[in-house]
Amino acid sequence: MRSSSRARILWLWVLVSILALSAACSGPGGAGKSVNPETVAMDFTTAFLQGDLEKAKEFIKAEAMEKVSQKLDKSAAIMGQYETTNLEIGSTRPWSFGGESDKRVEIRFDFRRKGASDEQWSIGLLAVRVVTTGGTWKITDLELVRPAK
Repeated sequence: MRSSSRARILWLWVLVSILALSAACSGPGGAGKSVNPETVAMDFTTAFLQGDLEKAKEFIKAEAMEKVSQKLDKSAAIMGQYETTNLEIGSTRPWSFGGESDKRVEIRFDFRRKGASDEQWSIGLLAVRVVTTGGTWKITDLELVRPAK
């Protein structure tokens, strides 16, 4: 009976730990709340490449909304011609001299023109500037490196 009681206590401790970790990672506030810039950049890029610009805009910092929205719309017009697959984090480093709270996250993806099944896939690159204030990571700039017009 004693080992059964210990097993229940251990199981309860594991369950509570998992729930606490899950709550800490998601946090209140919805989109943009994350423990790392890569997650925000990947979620933003996924929404963007799927054509869900409203969802993508949830990850943009309010003060940068106008500038980033213009770049987002221009990039979406370019990406509308392509199909994409295989998103992955390319690299993460300081944006320039912004320090630890200012990251450049590069997302690599494969792309080819829509409907061109005989066309070779090319490697695309989207660089996203992600900053944090108070633990909330938000997008403040983006650069569609490839494909470009």
